[in-house]
Amino acid sequence: MANRTIKIYGYKHAANTAFTVLWDGTQVFNSTISGTVCDYADVYGESDSVNAEELFEFTYNNTDDTAESSHTLSITVSAGEASVGIVYDICNNDNAIYEGYPADNKPPAEQIDGKWYWTPTGGGIYHDGSALVAEAQNERINWHNFAIDGNAIVASDIIGAPADFTFPGYMHHLSSGEVFTADVRVAKTLPAYVA
Repeated sequence: MANRTIKIYGYKHAANTAFTVLWDGTQVFNSTISGTVCDYADVYGESDSVNAEELFEFTYNNTDDTAESSHTLSITVSAGEASVGIVYDICNNDNAIYEGYPADNKPPAEQIDGKWYWTPTGGGIYHDGSALVAEAQNERINWHNFAIDGNAIVASDIIGAPADFTFPGYMHHLSSGEVFTADVRVAKTLPAYVA
């Protein structure tokens, strides 16, 4: 078992926005979220002038880091308004493992707060050279089975994608009182590089 950190990125649309977050039914966050307040129109309008920011993070004890796992996520908006859309899970708690890979053969990861996190829109996350089709690739490294207040959000209704397709970066707009649920797949940790 090892502690794994999950970060959820999106947009904060009101200064008082607060979430209560459950992971596999256990509360992992209950507070005002981080991020700079931005208007909904700045995210979804003509300008797209702001970038997604970290809204909250939590750490949980992962049962088996050598295998991919699936978890339930529930976000209740207790105040304010926000959009959620990007999930980062930590590659490995030991930065030396990621940094031990050759410069021209690094796994698809992003450095956040001094640690390496799997890139949620990259391919071949297990660094095994596999070429995954877009649907499988996104399903493996992000989240799916979205619902707001128990009503399924069907991707094909929004962008013409296959049902249950996890489209990277799509933001789910949430207002006070709404409950967002999803299933999140967490990748296994990055193994040490072997030449």
